[in-house]
Amino acid sequence: MRFTSLLHGALAATTLLAGAALADGYYAGIEGARERLRFEPHYYEADGTPDGSFVNRARGSAGALFGGHRWTLSPDFSLAVEARLAISDTRWRLRIPDEPASLHYDIPYSASLTLQPAWHLSDRLALFAEAGIALGRIHERKWDSPASTYDERRWRPGAVLGVGLSLRLGDAWSARLGYRETRYRELRYEGRDGGGTVVERIHDKPRQADWHLGLMRHF
Repeated sequence: MRFTSLLHGALAATTLLAGAALADGYYAGIEGARERLRFEPHYYEADGTPDGSFVNRARGSAGALFGGHRWTLSPDFSLAVEARLAISDTRWRLRIPDEPASLHYDIPYSASLTLQPAWHLSDRLALFAEAGIALGRIHERKWDSPASTYDERRWRPGAVLGVGLSLRLGDAWSARLGYRETRYRELRYEGRDGGGTVVERIHDKPRQADWHLGLMRHF
């Protein structure tokens, strides 16, 4: 009789845990970020002159909308799948009077899909990580130059990694603070002179990093 009661209790606990792990845990939120972009173009010159490599950095602001679903795996751990859409006003610009030339690089739009495991330090505070895939609209432009020009606008895939802290504000709201970095696949294109002749080939590996603060509503 006692064994039967214990067995029933264990089955009930298992059922409750499974129900919690699979229960709906949807959320949506908004995010603001302080962003840093890094471009590393390498110029391969067609006329045999020495190649040139540069590191171009820019800082600015970004914003995003995000949403996802979180499953409770145990009292201490949970896992979420999250989608995110972001816009950025961060731009790297340069004017070279001697050439002359003007350059403008940015990543105005991006999206990501990540897995976010979380370790719940208390009922209100959790430490989380994120890892997944990204897609960024890379724009690299050079103009006002008699030597070479280009205007590349391409979507490039990338990889996302990040960490952060989440704070429960009540039954329906949470805030989070974190850091993430996205590295995009190499971009390759050509610079041409006024007659359309290829004068240089450019390879670049853009990076996007930010400190972000978000507010989310749980449903």
